[in-house]
Amino acid sequence: MLTDNVDNETPAFSFEAIPDGGLSLVSELSQKLSSLANLIALKEAEVKALKQQYEEIECGRLPDVMLDVGMIEITLTDGSKLIRTVEYHPAIKVENRPVAFAYLREHELGDVIKTEIKITFGKGEEKLAKRQLAYLMRTKANAERKIVFEENIHPQTLKALVKERVNADEPLPADIFGIHEITRAVVKLPRGAKA
Repeated sequence: MLTDNVDNETPAFSFEAIPDGGLSLVSELSQKLSSLANLIALKEAEVKALKQQYEEIECGRLPDVMLDVGMIEITLTDGSKLIRTVEYHPAIKVENRPVAFAYLREHELGDVIKTEIKITFGKGEEKLAKRQLAYLMRTKANAERKIVFEENIHPQTLKALVKERVNADEPLPADIFGIHEITRAVVKLPRGAKA
Protein backbone atom coordinates (compact mmCIF):
# COMPACT_ATOMS: atom_id res chain seq x y z
CA MET A 1 0.00 0.00 0.00
CA LEU A 2 1.31 3.45 -1.04
CA THR A 3 0.80 6.17 1.55
CA ASP A 4 1.90 9.77 1.58
CA ASN A 5 1.73 11.70 4.83
CA VAL A 6 3.44 15.08 4.28
CA ASP A 7 2.51 16.55 7.61
CA ASN A 8 0.17 15.87 10.50
CA GLU A 9 -2.68 17.91 8.92
CA THR A 10 -2.62 16.03 5.59
CA PRO A 11 -4.55 12.77 5.67
CA ALA A 12 -2.77 9.65 4.46
CA PHE A 13 -3.30 8.79 0.78
CA SER A 14 -4.06 5.27 -0.22
CA PHE A 15 -4.87 3.76 -3.64
CA GLU A 16 -7.14 1.28 -1.86
CA ALA A 17 -9.25 4.21 -0.57
CA ILE A 18 -10.11 5.38 -4.12
CA PRO A 19 -13.64 4.33 -5.08
CA ASP A 20 -14.14 2.08 -8.10
CA GLY A 21 -13.70 4.02 -11.33
CA GLY A 22 -12.13 6.97 -9.50
CA LEU A 23 -8.73 6.71 -11.20
CA SER A 24 -10.25 6.39 -14.66
CA LEU A 25 -12.43 9.46 -13.95
CA VAL A 26 -9.35 11.43 -12.82
CA SER A 27 -7.54 10.35 -15.99
CA GLU A 28 -10.51 11.20 -18.21
CA LEU A 29 -11.01 14.63 -16.65
CA SER A 30 -7.30 15.48 -16.77
CA GLN A 31 -7.23 14.61 -20.48
CA LYS A 32 -10.34 16.76 -21.03
CA LEU A 33 -8.69 19.63 -19.13
CA SER A 34 -5.56 19.35 -21.27
CA SER A 35 -7.64 19.18 -24.45
CA LEU A 36 -9.61 22.28 -23.44
CA ALA A 37 -6.40 24.17 -22.64
CA ASN A 38 -5.11 23.38 -26.14
CA LEU A 39 -8.44 24.39 -27.72
CA ILE A 40 -8.46 27.69 -25.79
CA ALA A 41 -4.92 28.47 -26.97
CA LEU A 42 -5.95 27.70 -30.57
CA LYS A 43 -9.08 29.89 -30.36
CA GLU A 44 -7.12 32.74 -28.73
CA ALA A 45 -4.63 32.61 -31.62
CA GLU A 46 -7.55 32.70 -34.10
CA VAL A 47 -9.12 35.68 -32.31
CA LYS A 48 -5.75 37.48 -32.30
CA ALA A 49 -5.43 36.95 -36.08
CA LEU A 50 -9.01 38.19 -36.63
CA LYS A 51 -8.35 41.30 -34.53
CA GLN A 52 -5.22 42.01 -36.56
CA GLN A 53 -7.21 41.74 -39.83
CA TYR A 54 -9.93 43.96 -38.36
CA GLU A 55 -7.39 46.61 -37.34
CA GLU A 56 -5.72 46.54 -40.78
CA ILE A 57 -9.06 47.33 -42.41
CA GLU A 58 -10.31 49.73 -39.69
CA CYS A 59 -7.10 51.78 -39.39
CA GLY A 60 -5.54 51.23 -42.80
CA ARG A 61 -7.27 50.09 -45.91
CA LEU A 62 -10.80 51.45 -45.38
CA PRO A 63 -9.80 55.00 -44.26
CA ASP A 64 -7.32 55.15 -47.17
CA VAL A 65 -9.96 54.12 -49.72
CA MET A 66 -12.43 56.61 -48.24
CA LEU A 67 -9.80 59.35 -48.60
CA ASP A 68 -9.03 58.31 -52.19
CA VAL A 69 -12.68 58.67 -53.18
CA GLY A 70 -13.13 61.90 -51.17
CA MET A 71 -15.49 60.40 -48.61
CA ILE A 72 -15.62 61.33 -44.95
CA GLU A 73 -19.01 59.87 -44.02
CA ILE A 74 -21.65 57.68 -45.64
CA THR A 75 -24.98 56.35 -44.43
CA LEU A 76 -25.35 52.63 -45.09
CA THR A 77 -28.54 50.84 -46.11
CA ASP A 78 -29.23 49.66 -42.55
CA GLY A 79 -29.15 53.26 -41.28
CA SER A 80 -25.70 53.00 -39.68
CA LYS A 81 -22.99 55.48 -40.64
CA LEU A 82 -19.45 54.82 -41.75
CA ILE A 83 -17.27 57.72 -40.63
CA ARG A 84 -13.60 58.41 -41.31
CA THR A 85 -12.21 59.89 -38.09
CA VAL A 86 -8.82 61.06 -36.90
CA GLU A 87 -7.81 60.36 -33.31
CA TYR A 88 -4.91 61.94 -31.47
CA HIS A 89 -3.06 59.88 -28.89
CA PRO A 90 -0.55 61.88 -26.82
CA ALA A 91 2.05 60.30 -24.56
CA ILE A 92 4.47 62.72 -22.91
CA LYS A 93 7.82 61.06 -22.26
CA VAL A 94 9.21 61.55 -18.75
CA GLU A 95 12.16 63.55 -20.10
CA ASN A 96 9.76 65.88 -21.99
CA ARG A 97 7.50 66.62 -19.00
CA PRO A 98 9.28 69.83 -17.86
CA VAL A 99 9.19 71.28 -21.38
CA ALA A 100 5.58 70.15 -21.99
CA PHE A 101 4.36 71.56 -18.67
CA ALA A 102 6.23 74.84 -19.27
CA TYR A 103 4.64 75.06 -22.73
CA LEU A 104 1.16 74.56 -21.26
CA ARG A 105 1.73 77.20 -18.59
CA GLU A 106 3.14 79.69 -21.13
CA HIS A 107 0.06 79.21 -23.30
CA GLU A 108 -2.38 79.52 -20.35
CA LEU A 109 -3.28 75.82 -20.45
CA GLY A 110 -1.63 74.88 -17.16
CA ASP A 111 -4.93 74.22 -15.40
CA VAL A 112 -4.87 70.65 -16.81
CA ILE A 113 -1.74 69.86 -14.77
CA LYS A 114 -2.46 68.01 -11.53
CA THR A 115 0.06 68.46 -8.70
CA GLU A 116 0.58 65.88 -5.94
CA ILE A 117 2.83 65.78 -2.91
CA LYS A 118 3.22 62.39 -1.27
CA ILE A 119 4.74 61.54 2.09
CA THR A 120 5.00 57.95 3.29
CA PHE A 121 3.99 57.20 6.89
CA GLY A 122 4.13 53.88 8.68
CA LYS A 123 1.34 51.86 10.25
CA GLY A 124 -0.38 53.58 13.13
CA GLU A 125 0.89 57.04 12.15
CA GLU A 126 -2.47 58.47 11.03
CA LYS A 127 -2.48 61.24 13.65
CA LEU A 128 1.09 62.18 12.80
CA ALA A 129 0.17 62.25 9.10
CA LYS A 130 -2.66 64.71 9.78
CA ARG A 131 -0.40 66.96 11.87
CA GLN A 132 2.32 66.85 9.22
CA LEU A 133 -0.17 67.80 6.55
CA ALA A 134 -0.92 71.00 8.48
CA TYR A 135 2.65 72.26 8.42
CA LEU A 136 4.16 70.19 5.66
CA MET A 137 7.27 72.12 4.74
CA ARG A 138 7.74 74.20 7.92
CA THR A 139 9.25 71.51 10.08
CA LYS A 140 12.45 69.48 10.15
CA ALA A 141 10.48 66.25 10.74
CA ASN A 142 9.93 65.96 6.99
CA ALA A 143 13.65 65.90 6.35
CA GLU A 144 13.62 62.25 7.47
CA ARG A 145 10.68 61.34 5.25
CA LYS A 146 10.58 60.70 1.56
CA ILE A 147 8.53 63.52 0.03
CA VAL A 148 7.51 63.11 -3.60
CA PHE A 149 6.47 66.15 -5.62
CA GLU A 150 4.74 65.06 -8.78
CA GLU A 151 2.95 66.79 -11.62
CA ASN A 152 0.76 64.84 -14.03
CA ILE A 153 -2.01 65.22 -16.55
CA HIS A 154 -4.72 62.59 -16.68
CA PRO A 155 -4.40 60.80 -20.06
CA GLN A 156 -8.04 61.46 -21.05
CA THR A 157 -7.68 65.14 -20.12
CA LEU A 158 -4.57 65.42 -22.26
CA LYS A 159 -6.25 63.59 -25.16
CA ALA A 160 -9.24 65.96 -24.97
CA LEU A 161 -6.93 69.01 -24.85
CA VAL A 162 -5.00 67.81 -27.92
CA LYS A 163 -8.25 67.32 -29.86
CA GLU A 164 -9.55 70.71 -28.73
CA ARG A 165 -6.35 72.46 -29.87
CA VAL A 166 -6.37 70.67 -33.25
CA ASN A 167 -10.01 71.67 -33.79
CA ALA A 168 -9.10 75.28 -32.90
CA ASP A 169 -6.30 75.09 -35.51
CA GLU A 170 -3.73 75.65 -32.72
CA PRO A 171 -2.19 72.18 -32.31
CA LEU A 172 0.25 71.35 -29.55
CA PRO A 173 3.80 70.45 -30.66
CA ALA A 174 3.68 66.74 -31.58
CA ASP A 175 7.31 66.09 -30.64
CA ILE A 176 6.99 67.50 -27.12
CA PHE A 177 3.62 65.88 -26.39
CA GLY A 178 4.34 62.60 -28.21
CA ILE A 179 1.20 62.92 -30.32
CA HIS A 180 0.41 60.01 -32.63
CA GLU A 181 -2.37 60.39 -35.16
CA ILE A 182 -4.58 57.39 -35.95
CA THR A 183 -7.08 57.50 -38.81
CA ARG A 184 -9.91 55.07 -38.29
CA ALA A 185 -13.09 54.01 -40.11
CA VAL A 186 -15.86 53.77 -37.52
CA VAL A 187 -19.33 52.32 -37.96
CA LYS A 188 -21.94 54.11 -35.85
CA LEU A 189 -25.20 52.26 -35.44
CA PRO A 190 -28.49 54.13 -35.79
CA ARG A 191 -30.06 55.39 -32.58
CA GLY A 192 -31.65 52.57 -30.62
CA ALA A 193 -29.92 49.80 -32.62
CA LYS A 194 -28.03 47.05 -30.79
CA ALA A 195 -24.58 45.86 -31.77
